[in-house]
Order: sequence, then C-alpha cells, then structure tokens
Amino acid sequence: MAVNSSLAALMRVIDECREKIPEGEYLVAMNALGTLHREDEVNQRALAEIEANKRLGEQAIHAQKEAIDMIRRAMAEIEETQCARKRANTEMKETLRAREEAVESNRRLLAELQATICAKEEAIRLRNEMAEIVASRRAETAGGRVQVQGVPFKGTREDAPPVEEPSSKKKTTSSKKRRD
Repeated sequence: MAVNSSLAALMRVIDECREKIPEGEYLVAMNALGTLHREDEVNQRALAEIEANKRLGEQAIHAQKEAIDMIRRAMAEIEETQCARKRANTEMKETLRAREEAVESNRRLLAELQATICAKEEAIRLRNEMAEIVASRRAETAGGRVQVQGVPFKGTREDAPPVEEPSSKKKTTSSKKRRD
C-alpha cells in the first residue's frame, strides 16, 4: 500500500526537529503519526473495497439490465406464440365446423341415396312381379296350359282357379287385345 505523502512529510519534519523537542513530546508525536498512518491504511482499504464493490455493483446492474432485456424478448416471443396458437385454434375451429357441415351434407345425401335405392329396389320388385304375371298370362294363353302360383296346372283353362289381376294389368291386357 502506498504511503500518504502528507504523513511522510510530517514524519520528516518531526525527525528533523527531534533534537529541539523533548523526548516525551517526540514519542507522543510519533505515536499520533502512527495512529494517523494506521487510520489512513484502514481508509485506503475501505476506499479500495468501495471501488471494488462499485465495480461489482456496476457489473450486477449491467447483468440485471441484460436479464431484463432477455425477459422482455422472451415475453415478446411468448406473446407471439400465444397469438399464433389463437390463430391456429380459430382456423382449427373453422375447419372443424366445415367438416361437420360436410358430414351433415353427406348424411343427407346418404339418406337421399338410400331412399333412391329403396325406390329402385321396389321398382325392380314390381317389375319382376309384373314380368311373372305377364309370363303367366302368356303361358295361359299359349296352348291352353295354365300355371297356378308358378306350378303348371294340368287341365284346361276353365278348370283352373281364378287368378286376380291388378287393375292396371287388366287395362293393359284389354288394350293389347284391342290392338291385335
């Protein structure tokens, strides 16, 4: 540690005047000078510690500012992420609504298709029944052979049980006879 120049000058002056002052006075002055020197050393150390603490405080403040900046950047990124998630959720909800609408539309189309299929199956069944009736009438009229409920009847047409014809077929049959 450096020696205080004022204390060094005072010590030099006391040493030069040593012979002019009594021995007790000299010792009191030197003791006071030693006390001042020790106090100066303590003050110098305290100042050095203050300077070191000041540098540490400045470093801590700088680190805190950097940490605050990092937190701000992180918060901005979090906000951006939250906004992106909200947009994605909105888009997903819209997509889900569109899919639900498509499913409902497909259900309606399926119901319509099933109704159409049922109607076509009924039409086919009726056509087949009509074809059987027509075939049976043709068989009756051809060669006098008659079928009763799909089984050939051996006998004449007059002996066969009566066959009920649908009203539309009677008209068709009579209209065919008229054309012939």
